[in-house]
Amino acid sequence: MWSDAENKWNKIGEVQNPGQAAQETGQAGANGVGATVHYPGDPLFAAGEYDKVIDVDLGDGVFRKLPCNNGANYTDTSDKFCARENLGRAYTEQIVQFLRANTLPYATRDIEKPADDNTVMNSFMSGVPKATCKRIPTTTTIYFDQVKIDGLKKKILEFNAELNVLEGQELIYFESLCNLLAAK
Repeated sequence: MWSDAENKWNKIGEVQNPGQAAQETGQAGANGVGATVHYPGDPLFAAGEYDKVIDVDLGDGVFRKLPCNNGANYTDTSDKFCARENLGRAYTEQIVQFLRANTLPYATRDIEKPADDNTVMNSFMSGVPKATCKRIPTTTTIYFDQVKIDGLKKKILEFNAELNVLEGQELIYFESLCNLLAAK
C-alpha cells in the first residue's frame, strides 16, 4: 500500500491466485474457484476442462453449450460461439456482457493453450484479411472499461517524439482515434 507520509510502498501481503490457493488447501471448488467442467469439444472450442460450461437458450428450447474460462478473452469466446451457432455479430456484445457478469475477471488456474490458437477460427474466417502487428509484439488483448484519453495521448506523443514511430498519415489517424474515443 502506498504511504504518502513515508513516500514509499509498504508490503501488506502476498498476491495469491485463488484457484491455486484453493487447490493447495484442498478446497478446490469452493465458490466455483478451482472447480472445472469437462467439455467434449467442437470445431471451435477445444475439448478439455473449462471453468464453466454455460447452457444458452436461443429461444428455440434447445440449450447450446458455451464453454468459458475465468479471465479469458470474452470477445474471442463470444465470436467463436456466434460463429458456431450462426448468430450475427450483433449478439457479440450481449454475450460479452453476460460473460463479464458471470465469470471472474482473472484466471483461476493455469490453462494450456494450443500451439496455434487461431487454427480453429481460420476455417470460419477464410477470405478475411489478417491484421498484423508490426510494432508491438502482443499475444493477448486487454480491455479497459475507462481510459483517460488525454493522458494516454500525451504519453504516446511523448514516446513518438523520442522514437519517431508514427509519421504523417499515421499521426492523423491517431489524432482521429483519440478524438473518437474522447467523444464516447
